[in-house]
Amino acid sequence: MVITLIRHADKSNSPFDDPRLSDKGYQQAQNFALYWEKNALQAPQICLYSDLTRTLETLHPLILKYKPQTFKSDLLNPRDNNESREVFKQRVHDFLFSVLDLSFNSITTLQPDSETI
Repeated sequence: MVITLIRHADKSNSPFDDPRLSDKGYQQAQNFALYWEKNALQAPQICLYSDLTRTLETLHPLILKYKPQTFKSDLLNPRDNNESREVFKQRVHDFLFSVLDLSFNSITTLQPDSETI
């Protein structure tokens, strides 16, 4: 199993609470999909992303090309202002270990995203 972590592409400044990708970000997302293809990386089987619009927009070209299962998880959201650094680190840690566990068991703990582009 190969796990690739991808940070979202360049974001715009609005809307403030959930900015979309900037023009530069859309180009970065396209370039990333081309990079993936040119380097013959294994086709993604599953794409996991946060509630933020820009995370799905970053994956969009890859999703269109490879048609992986997609799952949205709030466990991937940025640290909340009321969340301590330790709690945030534990949340991310637990999520990553749940992903590793999924690879050996089943994907029943996540629900497929019906909103995918």
